[in-house]
Amino acid sequence: MFDEFTAKRRHMADLHEKYIADRDASLYWAKQDGIEQKQSEVARAALRRGLSHDDIIAITGLDAATVDRLADEMGLLAA
Repeated sequence: MFDEFTAKRRHMADLHEKYIADRDASLYWAKQDGIEQKQSEVARAALRRGLSHDDIIAITGLDAATVDRLADEMGLLAA
């Protein structure tokens, strides 16, 4: 009986640890998605104002391909 209780308790502890790890991973990726979304918003605003791609890359941390793609989506010529 004691061993069965201990095994169930260990199983519940393992499930709880997995839940915490999954939750933390979900929060991390949600935060990353939010950061990337904000970077894209800032890049679009900068593109509308005519900033150079190099300046936008330096300000946002986005790569050149992403800035080019955003400019293309907005119908702007590559700087």
